[in-house]
Amino acid sequence: METILLGFCLISLMITGLIVVVEVLRERKRFSKLSEEVELRQELRSLSKENFQVVEEESQPQISQRVFDVLRQQLKIFGYRSEEQQMLFLNRLLGSNHKVLSDLSPQELRQVFAEIHRYNASPMNYDALAQSA
Repeated sequence: METILLGFCLISLMITGLIVVVEVLRERKRFSKLSEEVELRQELRSLSKENFQVVEEESQPQISQRVFDVLRQQLKIFGYRSEEQQMLFLNRLLGSNHKVLSDLSPQELRQVFAEIHRYNASPMNYDALAQSA
C-alpha cells in the first residue's frame, strides 16, 4: 500500500513539475514577445520622430503657401479681388503697413483667420467686415 501511495505522490510531483515548466516557458515566450513589441514601438517612435522632422522641414514652404492661398480665397469671397485691395484691408484690420501677404507674421495670420472665422459664423456680417476695412 505504501508503494502505491509513494507512486501516486511521485506521479503527482512529476505532473506538478511539468505544469510549472510549461508555465515558465509560456511566461518566457510572453515576455520575449512583449520585449520585442517594446523594442518595435521604440524603433517606430524614433523613426516617426525622424520622419516628422523631415516632413516638417520639407513641407513648411508648402504649408505657408497653402495658408496664403486660403487667405486669398477668403478675401476674394469678401470682395477684395486685387492684391492691393487685399493688403489695404489687411493693413486696416491689423493696424499695420505690409506690402505683401508673405510679410504677415504667424500671429497676424491667426488674428486675420480669427476675424474671418468670426464673420463666417454669421453671414450677415459680410457687409460689416467690408465696412470695417
